[in-house]
Amino acid sequence: MQVGDARDRRLSGVPVLAVELLSDSSRRYDLLLKRSRYERAAIPSYWVVDPDTLEITIWEPGDAGTYVEVARELVEQRPLAVDRPFPVTLRLER
Repeated sequence: MQVGDARDRRLSGVPVLAVELLSDSSRRYDLLLKRSRYERAAIPSYWVVDPDTLEITIWEPGDAGTYVEVARELVEQRPLAVDRPFPVTLRLER
């Protein structure tokens, strides 16, 4: 679902979390265009999972309302535990 579609689908409010799984064909679109759309929609947490590097990057809104990177972890080496937007521990394996 794209953020622009959210209002058209009669959802109440915005999602608390957007997660993107990068691929070679969508990498630029996910990291630039979607990120800016999620920012404008004020989605509280945006995660990007890179299956090539097994890295997860987490962005949350900063003081100015623009996303700031709050975590970047190689989750194959050790699990990533986060508390927001809800408690979860993540680990990726090849």
